[in-house]
Amino acid sequence: APAPRQAPAAPAPVQAPPPAAAPAPAAGGDRSCPACGNMVPPNNMFCGRCGHKMDAAPAPAPAAPAPAPAAPIARGRLVLLQPDGSEGASVPLGDGTTQVGRATHPVLAGDLFLSPVHMSFFFRAGQLVVHDENSMNGLYFRLAPNVPVEMDYGDGLRVGQEFLALVPLAPVVPDAAGTVMAGTERGDAWGRLDQVLGPGIVGNSYACRGERVVCGRERGHVLFPYDGYVSGAHVEIRRQDGRMYVTDLQSSNGTYLRVRGEKTLAPNEILLVGQYLYRVDY
Repeated sequence: APAPRQAPAAPAPVQAPPPAAAPAPAAGGDRSCPACGNMVPPNNMFCGRCGHKMDAAPAPAPAAPAPAPAAPIARGRLVLLQPDGSEGASVPLGDGTTQVGRATHPVLAGDLFLSPVHMSFFFRAGQLVVHDENSMNGLYFRLAPNVPVEMDYGDGLRVGQEFLALVPLAPVVPDAAGTVMAGTERGDAWGRLDQVLGPGIVGNSYACRGERVVCGRERGHVLFPYDGYVSGAHVEIRRQDGRMYVTDLQSSNGTYLRVRGEKTLAPNEILLVGQYLYRVDY
Protein backbone atom coordinates (compact mmCIF):
# COMPACT_ATOMS: atom_id res chain seq x y z
CA ALA A 1 0.00 0.00 0.00
CA PRO A 2 1.29 3.45 -0.78
CA ALA A 3 2.82 5.37 2.07
CA PRO A 4 0.60 8.02 3.53
CA ARG A 5 1.18 11.43 2.03
CA GLN A 6 2.63 13.91 4.52
CA ALA A 7 1.44 17.48 4.65
CA PRO A 8 4.10 20.05 3.70
CA ALA A 9 5.78 21.79 6.54
CA ALA A 10 4.42 25.23 7.33
CA PRO A 11 6.80 28.03 6.26
CA ALA A 12 8.63 29.84 8.98
CA PRO A 13 6.92 33.16 9.84
CA VAL A 14 8.61 36.19 8.29
CA GLN A 15 9.69 38.60 10.97
CA ALA A 16 9.35 42.37 10.25
CA PRO A 17 12.60 44.34 10.53
CA PRO A 18 12.91 46.30 13.73
CA PRO A 19 11.90 49.97 13.35
CA ALA A 20 14.75 52.35 12.72
CA ALA A 21 15.70 54.50 15.65
CA ALA A 22 14.85 58.18 15.26
CA PRO A 23 17.96 60.13 14.27
CA ALA A 24 19.37 62.29 17.00
CA PRO A 25 19.81 65.90 16.08
CA ALA A 26 23.40 66.83 15.58
CA ALA A 27 25.12 69.85 16.99
CA GLY A 28 24.10 72.99 15.22
CA GLY A 29 20.57 71.68 14.49
CA ASP A 30 21.46 69.38 11.51
CA ARG A 31 19.58 66.02 11.30
CA SER A 32 20.74 62.65 10.02
CA CYS A 33 18.79 61.31 7.02
CA PRO A 34 17.27 57.89 8.05
CA ALA A 35 17.73 56.55 4.51
CA CYS A 36 21.34 57.40 3.76
CA GLY A 37 22.78 58.96 6.91
CA ASN A 38 23.50 62.31 5.24
CA MET A 39 23.39 65.34 7.55
CA VAL A 40 20.49 67.59 6.56
CA PRO A 41 20.11 71.24 7.67
CA PRO A 42 17.18 71.76 10.05
CA ASN A 43 15.09 73.78 7.60
CA ASN A 44 15.40 71.37 4.62
CA MET A 45 12.32 69.23 3.90
CA PHE A 46 14.26 66.68 1.76
CA CYS A 47 17.68 65.08 1.95
CA GLY A 48 20.06 66.67 -0.51
CA ARG A 49 21.73 63.28 -1.27
CA CYS A 50 18.89 60.78 -1.66
CA GLY A 51 15.75 62.92 -1.73
CA HIS A 52 14.20 61.30 1.34
CA LYS A 53 11.46 63.44 2.88
CA MET A 54 12.48 64.52 6.32
CA ASP A 55 10.20 64.97 9.29
CA ALA A 56 9.32 68.61 9.94
CA ALA A 57 11.83 70.25 12.23
CA PRO A 58 10.42 72.17 15.14
CA ALA A 59 10.32 75.90 14.37
CA PRO A 60 12.72 77.90 16.48
CA ALA A 61 11.12 80.04 19.11
CA PRO A 62 10.82 83.65 17.92
CA ALA A 63 13.25 86.01 19.54
CA ALA A 64 11.72 88.45 21.95
CA PRO A 65 11.46 91.90 20.31
CA ALA A 66 13.92 94.45 21.59
CA PRO A 67 12.25 97.13 23.66
CA ALA A 68 11.71 100.30 21.67
CA PRO A 69 13.81 103.22 22.91
CA ALA A 70 11.79 105.75 24.80
CA ALA A 71 11.18 108.89 22.76
CA PRO A 72 12.58 112.02 24.39
CA ILE A 73 9.93 114.19 25.96
CA ALA A 74 9.81 117.62 24.34
CA ARG A 75 9.35 120.40 26.87
CA GLY A 76 9.62 123.19 24.36
CA ARG A 77 10.63 124.06 20.83
CA LEU A 78 12.72 126.51 18.85
CA VAL A 79 10.57 127.91 16.04
CA LEU A 80 12.01 129.50 12.92
CA LEU A 81 10.11 132.65 11.92
CA GLN A 82 9.63 133.35 8.22
CA PRO A 83 10.14 136.88 6.83
CA ASP A 84 6.35 137.33 6.68
CA GLY A 85 6.03 136.42 10.38
CA SER A 86 4.62 132.92 9.85
CA GLU A 87 6.10 129.86 11.55
CA GLY A 88 8.59 127.67 9.74
CA ALA A 89 10.41 124.54 10.86
CA SER A 90 10.92 123.87 14.55
CA VAL A 91 13.46 122.04 16.71
CA PRO A 92 12.15 120.15 19.78
CA LEU A 93 13.82 120.97 23.10
CA GLY A 94 13.87 118.08 25.57
CA ASP A 95 14.73 117.60 29.22
CA GLY A 96 18.43 117.17 28.50
CA THR A 97 20.80 119.42 26.58
CA THR A 98 19.78 120.10 22.97
CA GLN A 99 22.59 121.24 20.69
CA VAL A 100 21.56 123.39 17.74
CA GLY A 101 23.63 124.41 14.73
CA ARG A 102 24.28 123.91 11.07
CA ALA A 103 25.34 120.27 11.56
CA THR A 104 22.71 119.20 14.11
CA HIS A 105 19.41 119.57 12.23
CA PRO A 106 18.86 119.32 8.45
CA VAL A 107 16.45 122.29 8.48
CA LEU A 108 19.34 124.54 9.60
CA ALA A 109 22.00 123.20 7.23
CA GLY A 110 21.56 125.99 4.67
CA ASP A 111 22.50 128.88 6.99
CA LEU A 112 26.25 129.32 6.53
CA PHE A 113 26.38 131.96 9.28
CA LEU A 114 25.64 129.21 11.82
CA SER A 115 28.52 127.29 13.35
CA PRO A 116 28.22 123.47 13.15
CA VAL A 117 27.23 123.47 16.84
CA HIS A 118 26.21 127.06 17.44
CA MET A 119 24.30 126.99 20.75
CA SER A 120 22.73 124.62 23.25
CA PHE A 121 19.48 124.72 25.22
CA PHE A 122 18.69 123.16 28.60
CA PHE A 123 16.25 123.65 31.46
CA ARG A 124 17.32 124.94 34.83
CA ALA A 125 14.80 125.28 37.68
CA GLY A 126 11.96 125.13 35.17
CA GLN A 127 13.37 127.91 32.96
CA LEU A 128 14.93 127.55 29.53
CA VAL A 129 18.59 128.59 29.22
CA VAL A 130 20.56 129.15 26.01
CA HIS A 131 24.36 128.82 25.97
CA ASP A 132 26.63 130.13 23.21
CA GLU A 133 28.94 127.27 22.14
CA ASN A 134 31.78 129.64 21.19
CA SER A 135 30.07 130.35 17.87
CA MET A 136 31.72 132.61 15.31
CA ASN A 137 28.78 134.98 14.82
CA GLY A 138 27.10 134.73 18.21
CA LEU A 139 23.42 134.87 19.12
CA TYR A 140 21.34 137.92 19.95
CA PHE A 141 18.15 138.47 21.93
CA ARG A 142 15.54 141.11 21.16
CA LEU A 143 15.22 144.01 23.56
CA ALA A 144 11.78 144.96 24.86
CA PRO A 145 10.82 148.45 23.65
CA ASN A 146 11.64 151.32 26.02
CA VAL A 147 13.23 148.99 28.63
CA PRO A 148 16.89 149.87 29.40
CA VAL A 149 19.28 146.90 29.53
CA GLU A 150 22.77 147.23 30.97
CA MET A 151 25.60 146.62 28.53
CA ASP A 152 29.38 146.71 28.70
CA TYR A 153 32.37 147.38 26.48
CA GLY A 154 32.80 144.60 23.94
CA ASP A 155 29.06 143.97 23.65
CA GLY A 156 27.61 143.66 20.16
CA LEU A 157 24.37 145.07 18.74
CA ARG A 158 22.42 144.25 15.63
CA VAL A 159 20.42 147.22 14.39
CA GLY A 160 18.73 146.65 11.05
CA GLN A 161 21.48 145.19 8.88
CA GLU A 162 24.23 146.82 10.93
CA PHE A 163 26.63 144.97 13.25
CA LEU A 164 27.82 147.40 15.92
CA ALA A 165 30.32 146.97 18.77
CA LEU A 166 30.76 149.24 21.79
CA VAL A 167 34.52 149.68 22.33
CA PRO A 168 36.42 151.56 25.07
CA LEU A 169 38.84 154.33 24.17
CA ALA A 170 42.45 153.30 24.61
CA PRO A 171 44.50 155.53 26.93
CA VAL A 172 46.99 157.94 25.38
CA VAL A 173 50.47 156.63 26.19
CA PRO A 174 53.72 158.44 25.26
CA ASP A 175 56.31 156.51 23.30
CA ALA A 176 59.73 155.53 24.66
CA ALA A 177 61.03 159.04 24.01
CA GLY A 178 58.13 160.64 25.89
CA THR A 179 56.38 161.95 22.76
CA VAL A 180 52.58 161.95 22.71
CA MET A 181 50.82 161.31 19.41
CA ALA A 182 48.57 164.20 18.44
CA GLY A 183 44.85 163.74 17.88
CA THR A 184 41.49 165.43 18.13
CA GLU A 185 40.60 166.58 21.61
CA ARG A 186 38.59 163.83 23.27
CA GLY A 187 36.49 166.10 25.40
CA ASP A 188 33.75 164.07 27.08
CA ALA A 189 34.10 161.03 24.80
CA TRP A 190 33.76 157.80 26.82
CA GLY A 191 33.82 155.15 24.09
CA ARG A 192 33.26 154.49 20.44
CA LEU A 193 30.72 152.60 18.36
CA ASP A 194 32.31 150.54 15.59
CA GLN A 195 30.53 149.35 12.47
CA VAL A 196 31.80 145.78 12.05
CA LEU A 197 32.23 144.70 8.42
CA GLY A 198 33.94 141.36 9.09
CA PRO A 199 36.55 139.65 11.27
CA GLY A 200 38.88 142.46 12.34
CA ILE A 201 37.39 144.85 9.76
CA VAL A 202 35.87 148.13 10.98
CA GLY A 203 33.92 150.40 8.68
CA ASN A 204 32.85 153.67 10.25
CA SER A 205 33.69 154.43 13.86
CA TYR A 206 31.68 156.91 15.94
CA ALA A 207 32.79 158.61 19.16
CA CYS A 208 30.32 158.29 22.05
CA ARG A 209 30.04 161.68 23.74
CA GLY A 210 27.77 163.20 26.32
CA GLU A 211 25.10 161.40 28.26
CA ARG A 212 23.38 159.59 25.37
CA VAL A 213 24.01 158.46 21.82
CA VAL A 214 21.04 157.84 19.50
CA CYS A 215 21.33 155.73 16.33
CA GLY A 216 18.77 155.83 13.54
CA ARG A 217 18.12 156.23 9.85
CA GLU A 218 16.95 159.87 10.00
CA ARG A 219 17.45 161.24 13.52
CA GLY A 220 20.20 160.95 16.09
CA HIS A 221 23.96 161.18 16.49
CA VAL A 222 24.84 158.12 14.40
CA LEU A 223 22.90 157.74 11.13
CA PHE A 224 22.51 154.84 8.71
CA PRO A 225 20.53 156.57 5.93
CA TYR A 226 20.78 153.71 3.43
CA ASP A 227 19.59 150.89 5.72
CA GLY A 228 15.85 150.52 5.22
CA TYR A 229 15.57 148.18 8.22
CA VAL A 230 16.67 150.92 10.62
CA SER A 231 13.89 153.09 12.05
CA GLY A 232 14.08 156.89 12.03
CA ALA A 233 15.28 156.90 15.66
CA HIS A 234 16.09 153.28 16.45
CA VAL A 235 18.20 152.78 19.59
CA GLU A 236 19.78 154.79 22.40
CA ILE A 237 22.97 154.09 24.36
CA ARG A 238 23.13 156.01 27.64
CA ARG A 239 25.97 156.41 30.13
CA GLN A 240 24.89 157.07 33.69
CA ASP A 241 26.91 156.88 36.93
CA GLY A 242 29.72 155.07 35.13
CA ARG A 243 27.39 152.38 33.73
CA MET A 244 26.00 151.99 30.22
CA TYR A 245 22.49 151.05 29.12
CA VAL A 246 20.94 150.30 25.73
CA THR A 247 17.26 150.99 25.00
CA ASP A 248 15.22 150.13 21.93
CA LEU A 249 13.19 153.21 20.90
CA GLN A 250 10.13 151.26 19.72
CA SER A 251 11.83 150.41 16.43
CA SER A 252 9.92 148.51 13.75
CA ASN A 253 12.44 145.68 13.38
CA GLY A 254 13.89 145.57 16.88
CA THR A 255 17.28 145.94 18.52
CA TYR A 256 19.27 142.82 19.39
CA LEU A 257 21.98 142.51 22.05
CA ARG A 258 24.56 139.72 21.87
CA VAL A 259 24.36 137.01 24.54
CA ARG A 260 27.46 136.77 26.72
CA GLY A 261 27.97 133.11 27.61
CA GLU A 262 24.42 132.10 28.49
CA LYS A 263 21.03 133.65 29.10
CA THR A 264 17.83 132.57 30.82
CA LEU A 265 14.98 132.95 28.33
CA ALA A 266 11.40 133.98 28.90
CA PRO A 267 8.59 132.11 27.09
CA ASN A 268 8.08 133.44 23.54
CA GLU A 269 11.41 135.32 23.61
CA ILE A 270 12.87 136.19 20.19
CA LEU A 271 16.44 135.31 19.17
CA LEU A 272 18.38 136.46 16.12
CA VAL A 273 20.83 133.74 15.10
CA GLY A 274 22.63 133.66 11.76
CA GLN A 275 20.25 134.94 9.09
CA TYR A 276 16.97 134.16 10.83
CA LEU A 277 14.73 135.01 13.76
CA TYR A 278 13.62 132.26 16.14
CA ARG A 279 11.03 132.11 18.93
CA VAL A 280 11.39 129.88 21.97
CA ASP A 281 8.19 128.21 23.15
CA TYR A 282 7.98 126.40 26.48
